[in-house]
Amino acid sequence: MKIMTNVVAALALTALVFVLANFFGDIAIPPQGPVVGVSTVEKTSTPPTDKPAVDKPAAEKTPTVDTASEAASQPSTPPASTPPASATPPTQAGSTPALGATALVAGDPVRGKKIFRKCIGCHSFAKGDRVRTGPNLWGIVGRKKASAEGFKYSLAFKALTGVWTPEDIDALITNPRVFASGTKMTFAGLKNSQDRADVIAFLSTLKD
Repeated sequence: MKIMTNVVAALALTALVFVLANFFGDIAIPPQGPVVGVSTVEKTSTPPTDKPAVDKPAAEKTPTVDTASEAASQPSTPPASTPPASATPPTQAGSTPALGATALVAGDPVRGKKIFRKCIGCHSFAKGDRVRTGPNLWGIVGRKKASAEGFKYSLAFKALTGVWTPEDIDALITNPRVFASGTKMTFAGLKNSQDRADVIAFLSTLKD
């Protein structure tokens, strides 16, 4: 009877050891093969955030511009017109344009009378004064050319037409031989434009 009891105890101990061995073996060795029910997409995907989307403020939104409508609403600007060029009067026959710009220079008649002393050897300038080598110059500005009474003009001056303007007088006293080709005048001319302007200012006073 005692022997039977020992056998049963040994078998029970062996069964217990076997059960414990299987239990600890399952824990130490994990099951092989792919894990069922797990998607690779779920592993790599970024989990969604819980923050709600924020709408862009209305002030930051870029308005859509209708360029065709805007262009139509703009007033049309007429093209700038080019002012017509000032007409240049034709050069008078038998004369040349003024060589200086005396007509644009303010003249001093007092100073001009002093400069005119270079001319009194040939020209008188008082009203009714006698004719000298050259004609009397009273009323010369605005007088018809080659029209002084009692003076015999050369062909060079007889060929001139029109009246004596300040511009023509300026050209004459700048260079008489250029203004009236063939003239017998020995005067070399005044090269300074201010001197000519002053003389013309003086001659302009010789009138009633």
